[in-house]
Amino acid sequence: MSQTAAIVLAAGAGRRLGSATGKAFVPVEGKPMVGWSLQAFDACPDVDRILLVVPPAERARGQELITTLGLRKPWTVIPGGETRHDSEFNALEALAPEIIDASLSRVLVHDAARPFVDLTLVRRLLEALVGQPGSIPALPATAILVSGSTDGLLRDFVPGAWAVQTPQAFRAGPLLEAHRRARAEGFRGSDTASVLERTGQAVAVLEGSPDTFKITTPVDLLRAQVVAQRLARRP
Repeated sequence: MSQTAAIVLAAGAGRRLGSATGKAFVPVEGKPMVGWSLQAFDACPDVDRILLVVPPAERARGQELITTLGLRKPWTVIPGGETRHDSEFNALEALAPEIIDASLSRVLVHDAARPFVDLTLVRRLLEALVGQPGSIPALPATAILVSGSTDGLLRDFVPGAWAVQTPQAFRAGPLLEAHRRARAEGFRGSDTASVLERTGQAVAVLEGSPDTFKITTPVDLLRAQVVAQRLARRP
């Protein structure tokens, strides 16, 4: 039976968070930020294996963290690249033999900076792959969005905008092919879905989860502490 892999991207520096260490290792309610999503995917019945992508200098630290968390599913720690796009490319290339021989047919790509993974949403994203090669979660933007120009002037308002989240789900074969094409053509995507979309393939958009927000600033970190405490009180 073909498997599903979860790729957790944790190679970000966390400069806007003011962290002296990699963002993924900043504690959230006593646990490294990335530990929350690693444990979620380990508990997810739809995920068979986990890849953690960290800065090259943090590989040993990533392995130590996974050992400490006691993950039960097969896992691998691989070095990230200069950008998020490069990091996910490294992860896909690590999985390439299994993707090509069809022993692995689906991948989830997730940002460690979004620690709270909704497993019901994961199931919905994977089910959507029956009809499309990719599926992503998003929420309607709550603020009025505008686009600007290089001279700092307003260009236009953006009606009906949605804020994209992760994890994003994909059929593994089309995504690997799209990433290799992007590498050959010098393209770097803003997120994983953009790599697939540029090849003309459709990506389904599903309603995401309010808790799946991204930690970027100290204020976001405070919000995450509150969410973590709420989740800990669940029966």
